[in-house]
Parts: sequence; C-alpha cells; structure tokens
Amino acid sequence: MKTRAAIVLVTLLTLIFFSCNSKTDMPETNETADQTFEQGNIKITDTWIRPGAAGMNTAFFFNVTNSSDMPDTLVSAESGIAEIVEIHETYEKGDDMMGMRSVEEVVIPANSTFEFKPMHHHVMLIKVINDLKIDDEATVNLKFKNTGDIKITAKVIDMKTMKH
Repeated sequence: MKTRAAIVLVTLLTLIFFSCNSKTDMPETNETADQTFEQGNIKITDTWIRPGAAGMNTAFFFNVTNSSDMPDTLVSAESGIAEIVEIHETYEKGDDMMGMRSVEEVVIPANSTFEFKPMHHHVMLIKVINDLKIDDEATVNLKFKNTGDIKITAKVIDMKTMKH
C-alpha cells in the first residue's frame, strides 16, 4: 500500500511541476491582460493564467511594482477557482533538477518591480474547480502586508499561439 501511495504522490508532484515548468511559456507583454490594478503604492500588471482542466493545477502570473520607499510583502493569495491557492517558487534541487515549493511570503523591494513568471515565483492554483479555457477570466485576491487586499482579474492565455 505504501508503494502505491508513493507512486501516486510522485505522479502528482510531477504533474504539478510540469504544469508550470516550460521556459517558453511566458507570453509577450501585449498578450497579457491590458488591465492595471493599483492600490496605494502597489501596481499589478501583465496578469495571465495558464489554461487548466478541472481537478488539475495551473498557475497565475503577474508583475508587481512597488513605488514606495518601503518594501511590501505578498503574504497570501485567494481565489474561488481552485481548491488550494499558494505562493510558489521554483528552485534548483541539484543535479540540474528543478523543483517547486510553497513559500509563506514574497518581499517586494522598495521602488522596484517583481515578476511572478514561469520557472520563478508564481501563484499556484491547485485542483482547479472548473475548466479554465482560453479567453476565460478569473479573479484572484492578492494580500499584501502593508497595502492590504488587491482584487485582480486575469485572462486565461492560449499558450500555443504565443510568440517565443
């Protein structure tokens, strides 16, 4: 029984890893949502979500610009489109292997832009409730330590037609 559970766990982790592991999956800027979301000194731009099937995982990507002289911190994300929403980072495990792990927070340095993009930081949408099809829109709420909540609407982008 333990062997079967280990196989299922390895398969699930592999699916999660490869669902946001292609270096060519970053859309051109003009292919992301044209909307800008601002609150206080935080501005969110270039929002997009990968397509995803119900029950599977996908990811939300965006840029955060902090125009304050003080850092701010993304402490969590929430969305009704997935059973679990986590902030993730991609890291090098060794032997040219990459992995993903949940992080509790991401500091957005003062007077800078931080990119949440494939193979780096991203918001992981685990067990998507309904299919996320190309051109669908979904809402994600980002919670910052100083700025508070920022409600984001992001478009599901067609990965196959992107310019690389």
